Formats: sequence, C-alpha cells, structure tokens
Amino acid sequence: MTKALEDHNPKAFAYAINFNAKSLSNKDSPLGKSDPFLMIYAYANTSGGNVSSEKVFVAKSKYVKNNLSPQWEPVEINVHACGGLDGCLSISVYDFENDGKHVCVLW
Repeated sequence: MTKALEDHNPKAFAYAINFNAKSLSNKDSPLGKSDPFLMIYAYANTSGGNVSSEKVFVAKSKYVKNNLSPQWEPVEINVHACGGLDGCLSISVYDFENDGKHVCVLW
C-alpha cells in the first residue's frame, strides 16, 4: 500500500464528500461505543489503463466519539490522487484507539 502524492496546486480538482453510517457494530467494551473514522483508498491504475489490486491511501476522516450512527465532517478527496473521475475507491470504517491499534469495523 502506498500513499498518493499530494497535489499542492490550490486549484486542484477535489470533492468534499459527506459520509454517514447507521448501526455500526460496537468494537469497544460493553460500557462504551466505538469512535468510528473512515480510511479512503483508491486502486492504482496500471500502464494499460487497468485497475490493479494495489491500494493507494487517499484520505482519512476525523473520528466521531461514542457514536454507532455517525455523520462525519466532509472529507476532501483529490480527483488526481484517485486516478481521475473513473477511479475506483475503497472505504473502510475503523474504531479509533488512542494506542494507534485501530480496529476494523467495516470494509
């Protein structure tokens, strides 16, 4: 997995996308609720224009504390980093953990 090159062009073509989820599974203790956040990846294009199986990191949302039906702040996704408007995306939901050992909730 690689990280997409950031486009520092202030006029870069990007979308701010709103995401929400409902009834996520709880990955915290019975007394707590998950703190979900999104990890967004694009699949790299090969030189022949085919989509490869290699994922490229594109964006990450802020986590929403103690919420199993979150509405995340808009996430800005750069079109160039996604391989263009026809790029394929993969979005995973993780439970935020302070120790950095985040738990996958949904992929």
